[in-house]
Amino acid sequence: MDKDIYLSHLEKLENAVWTTRKNRINAEERLLSINRFVQHINIYYACLSAAIAIVSLWYTDKALTMLGAILAPIVTICVIFSNSQRYEQRAADIKRNYIKLQKILYQVQRLELADAIDPTQLESLENGYCELMSEVENHHQCDYWKTVYQSGFAGKNDAPPKFEKWKYFLYRGICCLLCVSAYVAPFLGYFVINAILAY
Repeated sequence: MDKDIYLSHLEKLENAVWTTRKNRINAEERLLSINRFVQHINIYYACLSAAIAIVSLWYTDKALTMLGAILAPIVTICVIFSNSQRYEQRAADIKRNYIKLQKILYQVQRLELADAIDPTQLESLENGYCELMSEVENHHQCDYWKTVYQSGFAGKNDAPPKFEKWKYFLYRGICCLLCVSAYVAPFLGYFVINAILAY
C-alpha cells in the first residue's frame, strides 16, 4: 500500500472516530439531562398534587379537585415511563463506549506518527471501530448538530456545513419551550377546567 493512501485512510478513520466519540459524549449528556428533567417534573407534579389535596381540604373548588385527580395518574405514568427508559444505564453504556473510542483514536494517532506502514493494524482498528459502532445505541441527529455547534465543523478535518448550527439552535429552542410548557401546564389546565365548568 502506498504511504499517501495509507495516511489518507488513517486520517479518514481518525476523523470518523473523533466525530463518533464527540457525538456519543453529547448523547450521554442528553440522556442524563432528560433523566434530570423527568425526575424534576416527577417531584414537581407530586408536590403540586399534594398541595392541591391539602388546599382542597379547606376550599371547595371543583376545578382544583379535578386538576388534582388528573395530576395523580400523570405522576404515576411519568415515574413508570422514566424507569422504563433507563436513561442513566443507557448513558453509562454510551460513556464506556466513547472511552473505548478514545483508545482507538490514540492508536490511530500513534500510527500516523510511525514511520512504518502497517495495513494490518489499520484494518484491525477499522474493525474495532465498526464493532464499537454497534455496541450501543446510536446517537441522535441532535447530538451531531451539537458537535457541529461546539466544534464549528462536521468532523475533525471537515468544512463546516451550512445549516447544522441553526438546526441545533432550533432544537434547543424547542427543548426549552417543551420544558417551560411542562412546568406551566398544570396552571393552564386549571384555567381550562375552570372555564369548562363555568360554561
